[in-house]
Amino acid sequence: MKLAGQFSLEDTEDFIQLVEAWKGVLILLQQDVISSWFVKFFKPLSPKSLSNAVATFGCPSSFVKQWVEGRFLSRIEQLLSDELGYSVSVEIQVAAQTKAAASSELTVPYRASVPAPSQKTDPSPHSNEPLMVNLDSRLTFDNFIVGQSNRLAIAGAKAVTQKLGADMNPLFIYGPNGVGKTHLLNAIAMECLRLDPTSKIGFVSGQQFGEDFVRALQENRVEAFRWRNRGCKVWLIDDIQHLASREKTCEEIFHTYNHLRSIGSQIIICSDRSPRDFHQMDERLRTRFEWGLVVDISVPDTELRCAILLSKAKQSGIELSPDVAMLMTEKISDNIRTLEGALKTLHMMSLADNCAMTADYVKSYAEKHYGRRTANRPNVKQIIDLVSRYYHIETGEVRGASRRGPIVYARHVAIFLAREVTEDTWKHIGSQFGNRDHSSVMHGYQKVEEMLKSEPKTREDIEILLGKICPEKVSSLFGNRSRPTE
Repeated sequence: MKLAGQFSLEDTEDFIQLVEAWKGVLILLQQDVISSWFVKFFKPLSPKSLSNAVATFGCPSSFVKQWVEGRFLSRIEQLLSDELGYSVSVEIQVAAQTKAAASSELTVPYRASVPAPSQKTDPSPHSNEPLMVNLDSRLTFDNFIVGQSNRLAIAGAKAVTQKLGADMNPLFIYGPNGVGKTHLLNAIAMECLRLDPTSKIGFVSGQQFGEDFVRALQENRVEAFRWRNRGCKVWLIDDIQHLASREKTCEEIFHTYNHLRSIGSQIIICSDRSPRDFHQMDERLRTRFEWGLVVDISVPDTELRCAILLSKAKQSGIELSPDVAMLMTEKISDNIRTLEGALKTLHMMSLADNCAMTADYVKSYAEKHYGRRTANRPNVKQIIDLVSRYYHIETGEVRGASRRGPIVYARHVAIFLAREVTEDTWKHIGSQFGNRDHSSVMHGYQKVEEMLKSEPKTREDIEILLGKICPEKVSSLFGNRSRPTE
């Protein structure tokens, strides 16, 4: 019998090297990932062989194999190659249950009271195996910077993790791009796993849900698809607005929603708009989204953006002074993702130039790469003025109540541009157009959205006007939109 930590005469030198290298990799992984992941997914892996630069590991179940391969395979290959001193690839095989215990001989000491991973075989279509999650261990409640624009959303997010499936079900979070909605979804999932590592978490984007559903229909796997979603204790869906006009997919979400609520599962949804703004969606589903807690996250103010940027810099090990961070938030963008990308670029540039990231350095970069952004973002009034000049119509008529065709068209174009460029709320945009209510403003926006699909002249007008006030929006708006035919 081979004791823990010992090798037999039959073990090859390559295998012994693999075992020792894996011990080093486990130490590094334990520092990088949350405790429940380490215990559930990495401790059960056991080295089996090393041959022709291919390291083979055994694992107790297909779920563990899929989870590790889908999220950490490249990281393991990198760490293992560093430990061995040469490049290797990693293969993971589902081992027999009786052999899975061998992994305990190779793991580092770990202080945690967490249930051991279950030794299940591949789940059947009707099992409660969770929908595979795609989580970032860096996005937690601890590093979510709280301000006036997001305090209600973070309070709601924390509350649902303490009492799943209760009063705040569903939790619906909405707001423009880059304000932290996906961070909150990720943080909710991470906290649920921290509180209960066995939680069945489903985390999927609206786009992915739609694609998976279509594929399931094509391959006659609808039942398996449904049980993967309906077997979750916590179901999180991001960017659900992409599915608003897909009638069949919305019907599937409707039944999934009803099933999850009936079994006490928690539902969390994120979108770029309020449930009331889903006019193309079935009212039965839209009203269900409002059943629990609906909270919005608005664009963070300058001070909060600065605080977020400083936090991002600290997480990435980048030295950034508060003054320079404030300068970046004022000169580059009010979108956090854009700011984070600029931070990484500036950091690499400063390393290449062998200089510090000073205020002058940031100013020079901002003027060169974000010159048009450094000017004040156009407000609704400026957009109305531009549209009025373009169509040779008085601004008062664009703002007013005239129902003449050319004026209504110009008004709708101005509303569309105001929403796309400023990302203001419907209520605020409506206040600039004779205090129209949000449904009237949304109707104008949707009219232009529909015309862009079939009217070449409308697309031409929008491209020209956007080019004058916000050129960077042209590619983002029309990049994936097919050009209408004459």
